[in-house]
Amino acid sequence: MLSPMMQCAGRIRVKGCPFGAPDGVSSSFQLADRHGHAVIKDVRIQSIHQTDWQGRVELSEQPRTNLALHSGDMSQWQAANGTSAASASTAPDGTVSMCRLTGNGATGSQALHLGTSLGVGVTALSCVFVRRDQNRYAKILGFGNGAAGCGFDLQTGESQVNGDWDDCGCILLDATYALIWGIVTPLSSDEAWYGLASNLNGSNPTTPGAELDFWGAMVIPGVTIPGAYIPTTDSPVTVTDYTHDGQGGITTGQVPGATASLDWTGTARRTA
Repeated sequence: MLSPMMQCAGRIRVKGCPFGAPDGVSSSFQLADRHGHAVIKDVRIQSIHQTDWQGRVELSEQPRTNLALHSGDMSQWQAANGTSAASASTAPDGTVSMCRLTGNGATGSQALHLGTSLGVGVTALSCVFVRRDQNRYAKILGFGNGAAGCGFDLQTGESQVNGDWDDCGCILLDATYALIWGIVTPLSSDEAWYGLASNLNGSNPTTPGAELDFWGAMVIPGVTIPGAYIPTTDSPVTVTDYTHDGQGGITTGQVPGATASLDWTGTARRTA
């Protein structure tokens, strides 16, 4: 097993080394070595991760913009071939805010959809949190890239690209929740769609009453891997996950929760 700290030529090298003590209020933290000593000289960061209800996600030093509006209340999205209900169950962040989509068994896509300001031809990440204990299959579609989109098996975590999508994946967070994601370059539309499926091929359920709860939609241009959740209401939100002052001081763009933890990988010069 690798040690979280290695030393060479007057430098320390850390991997997944904890730092800071998130309390749900603070957004400023100091990088530290594995002994808890602050590192302030010649700090070079390879990555910073945050672990919380989202799992362990890599934070970005570049600004990211979520174009999916009303991410925390997807009952404000339009429901196609079905109905939606607000506050249907507890979301991964602990709030009772998941939107339940109930399909009507129609031949068309049974989905929640909403326009974004993503331009045609701009590659983006499209993702959403779903419950795993309802309908077994889900799909991500839209953007004019095929009605079958990407299919996901919420029991096994398998995923499959069916339409003109670049890539997709399913992250099983725990026994209740999953994050499904796809990479798309829109062909003719800016609308994001998240829906019910009956298999990995993205086929629509044919029996009325299939249900799936959705929450936390994100459409982020220029990004190809899921990152920290960015909540929105009625307008896009841009977040820079963290900034570094050059001396080991880290300021996060969103306040980490009290149960979150932070770790970093990189190098610094020893101070003693």
